[in-house]
Amino acid sequence: MNTMVSGLQDASTQAQQIFRNILGAMAEPGRLFQLDKLDGPAGLNSATWQSCLALADLDTNIWIEPAVRTPQALDALRFHTGCRYTEQAEDADFAIASSNLATPLSTFKQGSDEYPDRSCTLIVQVSDLTRGQRLRLTGPGIQSERTITIADIGPDWVAQLQFNRKAFPCGIDLILTSGELLMALPRTTQITLINECASKEATCTSQ
Repeated sequence: MNTMVSGLQDASTQAQQIFRNILGAMAEPGRLFQLDKLDGPAGLNSATWQSCLALADLDTNIWIEPAVRTPQALDALRFHTGCRYTEQAEDADFAIASSNLATPLSTFKQGSDEYPDRSCTLIVQVSDLTRGQRLRLTGPGIQSERTITIADIGPDWVAQLQFNRKAFPCGIDLILTSGELLMALPRTTQITLINECASKEATCTSQ
């Protein structure tokens, strides 16, 4: 029985639209973008799958964290994009992971001062992009500051992303996905945890 998932019906037009959404997300860090519904293979949510269809090609090395890597995902990516799968995270142009990723972000390709674009883009699948840990974003593409809420992203992630920011112009860029939603946290973005107790000091102190 053929279990291969569907790709894009109008590959050229749809891929361009997805790519424009990803570019928009990179240009406006923390802004949510809603993609069309398209079921991905086992292990990959819809926004991750569509991002891969728009970004990956014959020259792309993709690494997938074992927690989300499935035979169906590997087969679908190879069939629909022609990409190459790599077992080495440090060789990946694009990487797909869960929020429980144990591989340090510094493992992935960081680019160089001369070629900062030769870095990895990491797609992280989370359970929710509308509730969870509150984060404050500042930097290019953000007027003053932006507050976002992401599930599954805690202090360790924030510490690594802050270190990633200090390496600019090197460093990796993140795309966060949940269902058909995506947002981006490029390396230029400064990220700070919002401590709820900071605005509720009396309540927190009494507990």
